[in-house]
Amino acid sequence: MADDLSDPLSQGTVESRALPYDSDTMAMTDAQRSAVFGSLTGAPTNTELQTEGKYVLASSAWWVRTGHPTYNASKFYAVTSVDDPYGNSYSTTYDSHSLLVVSSSNPLSETVTAAHDYRVLGLWQVTDPNGNRTQVEHDVLGLVVKSAVLGKVGDSDGDTLSDPTSTVEYDLFEWKNNAKPNWTKTRTRETHADVNTRWLEQRSYFSGAGGVLMVKAQARPGLAPERDGNGELVFVNDVLQHEDTSPELRWVGNGRVVHDNKGNVIKAYEPYYSSTPDYEDEDELVEQGVTALNHYDPLGRLIRTDLPNGTYSKVEFTPWKQTSWDPNDTVLDSDWYAERIGYGGNDDGLLAEKRAAELAADHDGTPAVVHLDVLGRPFLSVAHNIDINEDDEYFETKSVLDIQGNVLEVEDARGNTAEARVYGMLGHSLEVLSHDAGDRQTLLNALGQPMRSWDDRSQRFSYTYDTLRRPVDRTVSVSGGSEKLLGRIVYGDLLSSPEDTNHIGRVYRVYDGAGAATNVAFDFKANALEEQRQLVTSKTTQPDWSALLAETTITDMATAAASLLESETFSASSSRDALNRVLTAISPDDSQAIYTYDEAGALQTVEVKHRGSSTAQTVVGDITYNARGQREVVVYGTTSSPTTTTTYTYDPHTYRLAELTSDSKTLQGLHYHYDPVGNITDIRDDAQQTVYFQNSVVEPANSYTYDATYRLIEATGREHSTQGTTQRTDTQIPVGPQPMTSDPSAMRTYTQKFTYDQVGNILKMQHIPGTGTGWTRHYIYDDEGNQLDETSAPGDPANGPYTHAYTYDAHGNMTAMPHLSSMVWNHDDELQEVTVGTETAADKATAFEGMATQINKLSGGSWSAARSAGADGAHIFAGEFGEALVVSPSGALFRGNITKNGSEFGVGAGGKLQPIYSALKGL
Repeated sequence: MADDLSDPLSQGTVESRALPYDSDTMAMTDAQRSAVFGSLTGAPTNTELQTEGKYVLASSAWWVRTGHPTYNASKFYAVTSVDDPYGNSYSTTYDSHSLLVVSSSNPLSETVTAAHDYRVLGLWQVTDPNGNRTQVEHDVLGLVVKSAVLGKVGDSDGDTLSDPTSTVEYDLFEWKNNAKPNWTKTRTRETHADVNTRWLEQRSYFSGAGGVLMVKAQARPGLAPERDGNGELVFVNDVLQHEDTSPELRWVGNGRVVHDNKGNVIKAYEPYYSSTPDYEDEDELVEQGVTALNHYDPLGRLIRTDLPNGTYSKVEFTPWKQTSWDPNDTVLDSDWYAERIGYGGNDDGLLAEKRAAELAADHDGTPAVVHLDVLGRPFLSVAHNIDINEDDEYFETKSVLDIQGNVLEVEDARGNTAEARVYGMLGHSLEVLSHDAGDRQTLLNALGQPMRSWDDRSQRFSYTYDTLRRPVDRTVSVSGGSEKLLGRIVYGDLLSSPEDTNHIGRVYRVYDGAGAATNVAFDFKANALEEQRQLVTSKTTQPDWSALLAETTITDMATAAASLLESETFSASSSRDALNRVLTAISPDDSQAIYTYDEAGALQTVEVKHRGSSTAQTVVGDITYNARGQREVVVYGTTSSPTTTTTYTYDPHTYRLAELTSDSKTLQGLHYHYDPVGNITDIRDDAQQTVYFQNSVVEPANSYTYDATYRLIEATGREHSTQGTTQRTDTQIPVGPQPMTSDPSAMRTYTQKFTYDQVGNILKMQHIPGTGTGWTRHYIYDDEGNQLDETSAPGDPANGPYTHAYTYDAHGNMTAMPHLSSMVWNHDDELQEVTVGTETAADKATAFEGMATQINKLSGGSWSAARSAGADGAHIFAGEFGEALVVSPSGALFRGNITKNGSEFGVGAGGKLQPIYSALKGL
């Protein structure tokens, strides 16, 4: 740019002020563009690349040009606006002193304003385009001591600096005055504009170098180390005493962290509960529990970690490779192994620990090796396995890199090219070639956003953006046919008064594969207050929203979309506290979920008020946590009359779940055992009885065996004798006399074995019951990839040919399998339609929303199941037999009765939710 700001200078010319105007970066050569995109259907023309993509063609190459700035000489040549490659201008306004920015505006004239405290030359208020404000207050040293989030001027939303959202207190002279670390205290309110709000407090203590020594965060009352009147810890017979702090808070302190002289962490002890927020340095507290011990070489590389359970890992570095030994790889040299392998008693738990040691010993000496090229980049990784004949196997995965480090090709352990890529000169992928997933090409615009994409299913996707370069439309053309609008995102800026509902800059409505989803309103902190969903009228076809392409207003778009949507609207709403946590969530069936949190901010209770009910049912009455934040006790139902109480016990050396017990006549009594790397080797449920059936003792236990690459190769457990008798192909029903499935004594043990190829594909699965006959299934995969081609049916010869065949489309989506004659996938590779046997293809269909979540399902021409998501993230799976499976946001499962209102499913009024327990999930 010329010094007088009149014009941009010619290339290679610079004046005294050296003001940059723009710059060009080569994105791809024209030959590369032609090679990758030239033969594709609907390949972009030069004009499209220049006008839509904003590329510049010069010297037989396509270049990306930056936007150019506008300088203001009166503001000391500060940049006051920047035009992006599409000509959209983003402006900045400075104060009268030309020092500080007071506003910035986007091309839609949506403005963020700032007010400054000139005493500290810092912000004290920021107002977003919706008019919502954030304020801070500084102390005499210029440190922030208060902050408040507020709504619009004249509204009562939020807080004020006189009654702030959070406060920060500093003591910068604690070391000088009391020889204790300086600290900061942060308090954050839970409820806006409430003088009786509960506050969450945290204190941070600092070293002389400015590093954090300790953090104390408040926790709910409970047991904590006892101190006497002088503040000293209380010991009895050298045992630290604990007391209940109720009703006073406890505090969670992080354990001591020990560094070496280079700042590397040597030890890091466990968090612990304390009765005081003050700094503590007693070894009995800050060195509580266990810690790993890290060792470093002179270059600061971690070379060994001694773990608290007596195992260790190590890494060996050479110029050309890196060898990593995990705790299983070094197990024979560990104290953990020595403590277990010699056990000769009959205690079930100790025998399971011995078995874990025996299994881990099979993995000793099988490290992972990564080989490096001359630039020190990994290009070959080798996994060391031991086969069933105890012979060594080495699985090599190779990568081919270009000079910039981009992965051009990956060759898997079978010697197949798993994937290849073609890159542009900016490092972005232009083409992906995959034998299993198909070939795909992607053309980005000058801002790095997708402009076009193609795939092996003859699909071409096009993407459009608004003035702010936010995604708006996505269309697809199949085999060069007409464009079909798959989805549109409508932004709240188009509303007549978007600031009233805080929609400026936020999504208002999304038209997608399931219908239309609308964010009705946001609060002043951008949390969605109410969401609505309309479903498409056709449950068997993907909607085409092309009628919206010509419309530019929200009203006209709604009118154009009306014929594709059902008239019924499903609404969900939620309320949140000052920490943005969900307090209440109202689902579309008008049921209400109510959440409360403990003094540490962790979830404590969950209540559900069913549709039509005036009272709430307590689903979770209480949750308590240890100092590490792991659940210790979960009470289902009310605390005064719980349905069940589940207790979690953790291994003190590894923090892994060791025991899980659910009472109410002991529904669960699970004991978990692990190998050194954390693979579960045994699970025993003491709540279940040992049964005797067909002259066999059947224990309530499961065991698992893994190979050296940690693939499951054998699992044992028990099953009902009516199960596992034959290999089921699809809907086969067992014939002949069978024990009643309601007979709990008709149990038997079984073993399931798995055999894999070099890349983890299952080659053989054997089901071996303790009594009776079992079955074996064989698998064959494509020679050049990992697609399953065939599986054996009962009676097939072990070496083939096999009866059951599988077919795929160009993207590797399965299009047919033994019991499904047809499987149809939509444009986004989501399962859209299946045919079972001779059924009509239209008898099975699903609909998906924009985030690939299935929200409804149609079977046999009638609604047999539905899945919906409420504002709290809960999901309801409604079956045709009047029973619902409810998945809470935390993943817990509950069973209840379901009612249907029109096309809407929900848990009926007066219904009971019962927890469902699982040995593997621990619920």
